[in-house]
Amino acid sequence: MVLELTSVFVGFVAACMGATLMRRRLSAQRRDLESSRNVQTERILALLASQQPGVWDVEELRDLVTRTASSFWSAPTREALEGLQAWVQPEMLSGQAARWPAEAVRREAVVTLARPPVFVHVTEGGPGADRVVVRFEAHISQDFFRADGVCIRTERHPAGVSYHLWHHEDGQGWRLEGISERFPGHEPSPSSTTAGIRPLHGSRQAR
Repeated sequence: MVLELTSVFVGFVAACMGATLMRRRLSAQRRDLESSRNVQTERILALLASQQPGVWDVEELRDLVTRTASSFWSAPTREALEGLQAWVQPEMLSGQAARWPAEAVRREAVVTLARPPVFVHVTEGGPGADRVVVRFEAHISQDFFRADGVCIRTERHPAGVSYHLWHHEDGQGWRLEGISERFPGHEPSPSSTTAGIRPLHGSRQAR
């Protein structure tokens, strides 16, 4: 009986260790893939900025996505959220406002970036809108208040990773289309018809 219990325990420990190693391996693979995408994306963005300086200003885009994320997460009132309509999809704004407590009229929020955001995907040219995906790692603290100043909810979110998908529409500019906890799996490799870099069977091809 003791031998059987020992065998079960050893098997359980081995299974846990195997699962842990597998999670670490998959996590490392995701980091390597993101790092590779980041390098290629930054290269493409630099080429686009040099070839289309009036259209692709990388630093302006980097500043826009950073300011918008911070404002989206920390807008002090629902009215302030509505003021982001020029850069954020309306459904995202209404969804964010709906997460507020019903009695809350104001919030105080602090957004702390663990590291600068990075571009991990770009698609320029071809069918559909031009788009980029930006990886953020941020810590968010927020307090919600009633009209009489009483705090009715406090939230402290640990630093977490999120992926922000931006689309560009000609004549309308850039707009934040979605935020997710995982990289959008349907996106191909970074590409640009202008820079001559296109995805090929899930990889990249330069000419």
